[in-house]
Amino acid sequence: MDAKIDAMEITRLKDVYGALLTDRQAEMLSLFYDFDNSLSEIAEQYGVSRQAVRDVIERAKVQLAELEVKLGFAKKIAETLEICKRLRTSYRERDDAAALAETLEAVWEKKNGIVFGTQ
Repeated sequence: MDAKIDAMEITRLKDVYGALLTDRQAEMLSLFYDFDNSLSEIAEQYGVSRQAVRDVIERAKVQLAELEVKLGFAKKIAETLEICKRLRTSYRERDDAAALAETLEAVWEKKNGIVFGTQ
């Protein structure tokens, strides 16, 4: 895992997998990334050393990255949002429900290998 993972990516992964972290990991990540607290401020609040806070945050980052590699939910969510944007654009341009449904089916078939039956 790249130790230089950026703050936006950590926040995105925390939003998806945060419930799988320990309470302490989730709280420290939130204080550090969401509320911009320093390691010293967090350490003082928890009564531990700055190094202990850093270790908890680094372990949590590794855990989040590993979960994404194994499960890929954050990537799938981002891809789904992109599909929604394309569908919205298609709808605005065509204003035709049948064409929109065809676009949706085509996108999902291409992305997921799902073939919709005809009835």
